[in-house]
Amino acid sequence: MIITVVGMIVIRGATRKTGFFNNPNQLGYYAIIVLTVLLYCRHHFTKWQRIFIFVGSFWAVAVSLSKAAIIGAFGLLIIYLLFYQKSKQPKKLIFQLILISIVVAVIYLIFFSNVSFVVNNYALY
Repeated sequence: MIITVVGMIVIRGATRKTGFFNNPNQLGYYAIIVLTVLLYCRHHFTKWQRIFIFVGSFWAVAVSLSKAAIIGAFGLLIIYLLFYQKSKQPKKLIFQLILISIVVAVIYLIFFSNVSFVVNNYALY
């Protein structure tokens, strides 16, 4: 992940970043794989390593602008929140699901819908 983050910082230019990969979808796929390893082997990493890997992976997904990687990352986040949390308090679980639903709705509006606000705004489009 360190090499990937360095690649995203060093290589500038295109809208969709590639880091040291050949295309942005490879970067997004790699970030999903790293997030999956982090999810299953989270006890083998220190707290700071988990934070770095999590932030670096989500940054890689975001700058790759791969729709599949974005959906996959949020799918992994939902799976983690539903099944791998130590405390399963109903209020906390409902709050997390509502928050995830709002984030997913915003992502859908920005990436997949033809809302005039998004289509007319060059930066968002």
